[in-house]
Amino acid sequence: MSHLTIYKASAGSGKTYTLTLQYITLLLGVKDADGVYHLNHKECLPQGEGVQRRRHRHILAVTFTNKATEEMKQRILKELQDLADEPEVGAKDAAYAMVLTDLFGCTRRQLAEAANDAMRQIIFDYSQFHVSTIDAFFQNVLRSMAFEFERQGDYDITMDSDAVINFAIDGLLEEFNMADARQRNTELRPLNDWILRKMEEAVREGRDFNIFQSKGTVRRDIVEFVHSFFDEGFVEYSKAMGEWLGRDDAIQNFKDAVDDKIKSLKAQLAMQMDAARNAVGGRKLKGEISNILKNNEPSNPETKYYKRAMAAVFEEMPFGPADIFKDYTPTPAEAQPILAALNSYAKYWADIKTLEMQRKYIGMYGLQKLVLDRVEQWRRDNNVLLLSDAADLISRFVSKDDVPFMYERMGVDLRHFLIDEFQDTSRLQWNNFRPLLCNSLASGFDNLIIGDEKQSIYRFRNSDSSLLQHEVADEFSEDYQLKGVNPGENTNHRSAVEIVRFNNTLFHYIAKYIELPGKTHFDSFDNVIQDIPERHRDLHGAVRIHIPPKKEKDAGAATDVADTNDVEDESVEAAMIKSIRRQHDEGGYRWGDIAVLTDTNSQASGCVAALIDAGIPVMSADALEIDRARSVVFVIGIIRLIANLWNITDKATDKDQKTRRVRASMMLCRFELALYRNDMNGGADADGDTFVKTIEEVMDDLANGRMGDDFREQLEHIVSLHPSTLMSLADMIVATFVPPEMAQREKVYLSALSDTLMDYSNLYGNDIYDFLNWWDRQSKHPTIKASGDTDAVNVVTIHSAKGLQYPCVHLPYMDFELISIRSESEWVTSKDLKDLIPGEVLPPAVFISYSKAMDEYHTSFKDAYMKNCRAKATDSINKAYVALTRPERELDIYISPKSSQALTRDKDTGAITADGLEANKPFDVILVNAVAAIDNNTPVPEGYEGRDPAVTEALAEHFESATEYVYGVDTHPEYDKDEKDDTADDLNYGTYIRDDTAIVTRVDAITRIDDGEEGFDDEDDEPAPPEAHVLVDGIYESEEIRQAAIRGKVLHEVFSGIRRPEDVDDDEVMIPLCRCASAHYLRHTHNYKTYLDDLRALFGDGGTNDAGLRRWFAETDDSMEEQPIFVPPVHPEDEDDIGRLLRPDRVVIHEGVMEVVDFKFTTREYPAHHRQVHEYCRILHMIYPEYPIKGYLWYMDRHAVVSVQLDF
Repeated sequence: MSHLTIYKASAGSGKTYTLTLQYITLLLGVKDADGVYHLNHKECLPQGEGVQRRRHRHILAVTFTNKATEEMKQRILKELQDLADEPEVGAKDAAYAMVLTDLFGCTRRQLAEAANDAMRQIIFDYSQFHVSTIDAFFQNVLRSMAFEFERQGDYDITMDSDAVINFAIDGLLEEFNMADARQRNTELRPLNDWILRKMEEAVREGRDFNIFQSKGTVRRDIVEFVHSFFDEGFVEYSKAMGEWLGRDDAIQNFKDAVDDKIKSLKAQLAMQMDAARNAVGGRKLKGEISNILKNNEPSNPETKYYKRAMAAVFEEMPFGPADIFKDYTPTPAEAQPILAALNSYAKYWADIKTLEMQRKYIGMYGLQKLVLDRVEQWRRDNNVLLLSDAADLISRFVSKDDVPFMYERMGVDLRHFLIDEFQDTSRLQWNNFRPLLCNSLASGFDNLIIGDEKQSIYRFRNSDSSLLQHEVADEFSEDYQLKGVNPGENTNHRSAVEIVRFNNTLFHYIAKYIELPGKTHFDSFDNVIQDIPERHRDLHGAVRIHIPPKKEKDAGAATDVADTNDVEDESVEAAMIKSIRRQHDEGGYRWGDIAVLTDTNSQASGCVAALIDAGIPVMSADALEIDRARSVVFVIGIIRLIANLWNITDKATDKDQKTRRVRASMMLCRFELALYRNDMNGGADADGDTFVKTIEEVMDDLANGRMGDDFREQLEHIVSLHPSTLMSLADMIVATFVPPEMAQREKVYLSALSDTLMDYSNLYGNDIYDFLNWWDRQSKHPTIKASGDTDAVNVVTIHSAKGLQYPCVHLPYMDFELISIRSESEWVTSKDLKDLIPGEVLPPAVFISYSKAMDEYHTSFKDAYMKNCRAKATDSINKAYVALTRPERELDIYISPKSSQALTRDKDTGAITADGLEANKPFDVILVNAVAAIDNNTPVPEGYEGRDPAVTEALAEHFESATEYVYGVDTHPEYDKDEKDDTADDLNYGTYIRDDTAIVTRVDAITRIDDGEEGFDDEDDEPAPPEAHVLVDGIYESEEIRQAAIRGKVLHEVFSGIRRPEDVDDDEVMIPLCRCASAHYLRHTHNYKTYLDDLRALFGDGGTNDAGLRRWFAETDDSMEEQPIFVPPVHPEDEDDIGRLLRPDRVVIHEGVMEVVDFKFTTREYPAHHRQVHEYCRILHMIYPEYPIKGYLWYMDRHAVVSVQLDF
């Protein structure tokens, strides 16, 4: 019996449907010993078995993104709601009703009752509704182990590893700059030695060298190298590398060994070459031999003679005596010295190049400890962890065979695991997760892994699609079943007939015939061909490939079409805009039904600009970056100006230079204001002064050294106030300089800027110079979000579009290289160097940056380079597959003019003819060549014969001309556009939705609200509870009030962990609880004993020794502690109404009565307390009307229990 299902779900095949169905099956079904599921209903379970409550607590569904998490939760609840509502006769039933009634063998009524009960339990116990990202799950594990990991329980999370790395490097360089000679020769010696070596190299090569230049190549090399320390590929070597670096002179010994070996190899080669040249005498050599013997060092690995030398060594084609001279065949003795040089020439240079590639980075190895120590210090100083830290820290505790105790410490009993988008899971994440799955399978519980290796496009985030492709199946070969690979299971429910058939044919052909380095077939595309569901057989669509006409060369020009660098790309946007207008104006589609997918963010920016210029509304994260707002640019400019003012020194030369910089910055700011006012007033301001006059005044001030008195006075006023935070500085700038109409018009961008400044300050502090450096280094600034119902064309990158679908999709930039020329680097094992370097000085791993030379010179890293090339090609094909499978009805692909020039055409007709599918061509060229090559003779994949004749339809027949390919017909939406337009939002940027990236502290996304529970508004004139005396977040009126507030929070958290009265006297239970709670709120644990003694005193006379109160601490299924109750929005149409979360301290069902108890750690009783418990009881009574309900307030400090009057 298989307990693990691996479902390979191709695009549009119903992945979310399958995942939701499996979750609901596990939620509502109870599996017996024979593997048969029974509905969790008293009438359906085997005799003697009772209904199991809170089954959702035992299921964990893992998604890839936070957005997918929320969508999955809503989908599950919606389907449960549909199942809970029995349809009227003849009405449409819930999507899963028929499947589940057949599976469970139950009636529709029984299924509705079970679904209703399960849904209510989830809502009542929402924090145990375990649907999360894998990162959030690991964060939850890490927080439960914060004490063991020597972390504070309330640490923050940052995803901005770039900023952390730059801060660490800046701090290290600043420390080096200020260090004395002793420090540079001791703790900073690795950096000192590396800098000296780089300076020597620069002098030899005649280059400038400035390590402090922020955008220089030296710093870029350091940043690239340091980034590798945070990559999962380094994790497996980190411990061994640390031990190796701990040896005396490890780096120097390795460097000396490499240098000595390079010298030795060159010397040996020179001796052989000299001997060979001496043996030649005056005889005439053949061309290739002559060139080899002339050059001790090859001029270019692509030369014919060097390729022949490579073949002699690596292709078993050695030179012989007859290959040397033109008109003479030497004797073996005469030929020996010449052949010795010829047949070893390429091997010498392969080894030399291998070592030279390594020598570049040797000096940096010593930076590992220096940088990582400073990153760790930054983490501790700021109480922050990187997002990637969790998996690394957890991996140190994970055993391959046993379930690590840390998972048991979470306090949850997870039995079933549903992992979505498994192709995007990294190997480190899988290694951490694997023990849980193994334990579940060994216990006989069912699990699901679902994904599609064809859609694996996140290798740059360490995803490893080989796990889904074969490794997990190989590991659990005796306990898994594979689904989604057979024709009947692989059905596309998303796209129209023509789009499915086009993608079936295209990607099957490309995967079969693409010419890859060392590989000829994409195994991951074996299941690429999909069926079309019966209900879609008549749903037609269209695929269009737009090909610009080939430009004719001038009469006297060369006819080589490969030289196309001067070809303009303007026609792509023009053709796209024409097609988009047709779909909207003639086809009846809304703007929001249309999407433009690009490969890069810069391409998205170009599309946004073109669409805006054409008057088409656009929705794009790139278009809504906050630095695109004039007000934000102006505020940053003023901050930069103030930084320059503060930076003026007393030295005359420095002062003059920086004063000029200040003056230039001020002029730019005044220009910006002038431009804005000119725009607002249509070219002239209210007084009739023209824009030109304003600019002339600014230029006159600049020419005469003036800065504008009013402007300068306002600046100096802000400086004199000494704003303490970046946020307060920005607020002052907005209030002083930004025109009110600009602030009002762009308030959403300014609000987002404030959030950015707040987040930055929380992590990195308020240093103005550090902030400006951080801002300048950002390749992509924060964005604002508009309503999801905005009627505008969506412009997104392909990576961002993964998992989405649109009626109409346009692909204007598919000319990306299959094997990207962008360099990649990683740590690899050093075993390939063991034949060159003695093992005792060799590090466990070496850092390499992939380059074509690794293959050209046949270095020791050639296999790693070829593997990297195949991975890049796979990434590109997968990216194309994701892009081409997003549309529902219409797909438009635009071939770039440069690629069009490279296509092969018939000389007479101009028709495009098929060419090879070389991996070194852009993808759009490969696509057109594939379409042109496919005909009715193309073999049908095994298992598909006779299923769909159009699978191998002659696609090339649809070329109506040499400039366009059309397969299908123009379509219209399934709705009336005017009707949809009435409900669609206008393009509205007036509402800002903060895009938080902080990781939640539990498995789910529910936030605790109990900390502020005593702060309910009090309508009477009585004193407010202590929380009302908070002046600023975390700052209280007095130390006494602060201590009281912290005490209440700590004891509340401890109480939530107490399951029975005996726990209070059990040190094994109480000490971890008190330590964790005090670490959470105090950032240390040394006071935990104080709280432990305090709590035990509260449980003394009059406490739980009272038999009437002991029932509240009985460990039964009818007792719930700190369980949240989700209250849906009252006005769901209002974006600000997102519902409420209530969290009563304890709910107990005792003798058929539901009792709600709330603990209070104040001595006074307030009406707000009663209102709070009254609200808890009211909501619970609505959920569980069958129970009588009572509410209590337990004032712990005065051992008083007060009954709450209920009036419903």
